[in-house]
Amino acid sequence: MRFTAVARVTDWSWTALAFHDSLGFGMLPMQQLVLEDTICNEIRQHRQSVIFGHASADAVYSTHRVPGLYGFESYLSIPIITPEGAFFGTLCALDREPKVFSADFILQVESEARWIGTQVGGLLGKPDQR
Repeated sequence: MRFTAVARVTDWSWTALAFHDSLGFGMLPMQQLVLEDTICNEIRQHRQSVIFGHASADAVYSTHRVPGLYGFESYLSIPIITPEGAFFGTLCALDREPKVFSADFILQVESEARWIGTQVGGLLGKPDQR
């Protein structure tokens, strides 16, 4: 995947905290995207991973506006949840080329998202201290 990011996703914003951009999107540290222009906004609402390997051939994502907006075919986004159960954001990756995601790869990314959630939870403290 030629674009990967850890994003902070709130009720009002999507912010790139860390990323690798070899697609040339021109992402900058702490750059924000319009929340409604992201699939991460949907993940924030339902807290489920979204994974597809070929948007233009996918029953749901072939007509979804976000892949067309950014020009990507393959996409993987895993929610980052703190140990206290708070939604923090997403670990996401995308590419302009279709990809086949192995079960092992998906498990690895899910594990990384859990680890990030644990680290973030430790930094943020208890929910009532945020």
